[in-house]
Amino acid sequence: MWDFTVCVEEFEGCLLPEPVEHLREYLEVLDDEGGHHLPLNWIIQEINERFLDFVRVGFLAGKVKLYKLWKKGGFQDFKDFCVRGLGRNLWSIKKYVEASRVFVELTNAGFEQLPQNEAQCRPLTKFKGDQLIEKWQEVVNAMPPERQTHQAIAAIVSEIPDEKRKASVKVSPQVADEIRQRAAESGLSVDQFLRSLLELEQESENQAVSSESKTRPDEESDAPWLEDLDELFRQWELDNCPPVGKSLEPE
Repeated sequence: MWDFTVCVEEFEGCLLPEPVEHLREYLEVLDDEGGHHLPLNWIIQEINERFLDFVRVGFLAGKVKLYKLWKKGGFQDFKDFCVRGLGRNLWSIKKYVEASRVFVELTNAGFEQLPQNEAQCRPLTKFKGDQLIEKWQEVVNAMPPERQTHQAIAAIVSEIPDEKRKASVKVSPQVADEIRQRAAESGLSVDQFLRSLLELEQESENQAVSSESKTRPDEESDAPWLEDLDELFRQWELDNCPPVGKSLEPE
């Protein structure tokens, strides 16, 4: 955990850019008396509001672009304003402008569950109006807020057909190298090799089930709840076993 007192003291005596100076003053206020006096309700509200700063950035930058306010500062154009005035490239500021547009549209549509950062908005910036509302509703229906990452949202709203969409699986580097090697030895792509393994496993399971059903005919009635239990275990693994290693993408 940071020692915030030390952090604030390290700022003192430094010539800081104005935004950083404001941050120093903010930290000094929060660090007063060790911060023990801060009301928890205020902290929660402050954090939730700061999460939405990306909307403020995009909204203000959009106003500068729309009304050509950059002329008031002697800038050549909006790009010059972004580079010299904000110290950012044009592309990065445009991302915030589009993200704020998405957020405002969804807010006006009456959604209570909304994107919480620019990255979550990014896959939605290609949509507007009813199409944007439909796409965000798909996201809301598909997963809870804590699982709405940029990648997860992009997968849901993507208009790429499933058969053409590539996915990645996180495995250790050693396993990835071995799979690629064995796929090459078999004359197959990684995708084809893994599919053949799954088909072989399924065939083996079918044979085992067929064999057991001959000796235990009443076990068929157990199948539904066993499948439900298996699904629960699969979901638990997804939620509790974060992938590590490097990405193995189908060739």
